[in-house]
Amino acid sequence: MATVLKLKALKRALPGAIFMGTPWTDETKTGDTYFLNAEVDNTLGRYEGLIEDAAKLYAGAADLKDPFVSPVYGDVTGFPPTILISGTRDLLLSDTARTHRKLRAAGVTAELHVYEGQSHADYLRSFPAPEAVDALGEVAAFFNKHLKR
Repeated sequence: MATVLKLKALKRALPGAIFMGTPWTDETKTGDTYFLNAEVDNTLGRYEGLIEDAAKLYAGAADLKDPFVSPVYGDVTGFPPTILISGTRDLLLSDTARTHRKLRAAGVTAELHVYEGQSHADYLRSFPAPEAVDALGEVAAFFNKHLKR
């Protein structure tokens, strides 16, 4: 998402469509799944510790709400069609849902798929589980539709 914001800022061509799998779009620990899914997400665990330190390291001297650090605070008008995937146990489910709503409010074609009982990136780690097969099928169908294949 930050890459697309940067491409927009540079007035470069944007991708025809994008996929955001459980995106970390807000480094500020905003959203209730940072609290509700702490320790439930068997991949990320909780924000405090490694994730919080990674946010600070990634941001460096920049404000955590800088759109190139936390892209959910950026201007998403003109974004390409976007598919987002998350799970009900994902620490970043709130980020994913907020990003989806932001894209839709800006008039961007966006689909959100949330899988029951899935933690961060389980759609990749659990392959060939039925949820993973379904999620990757949805991504392929989305790209086929929006890239005119």
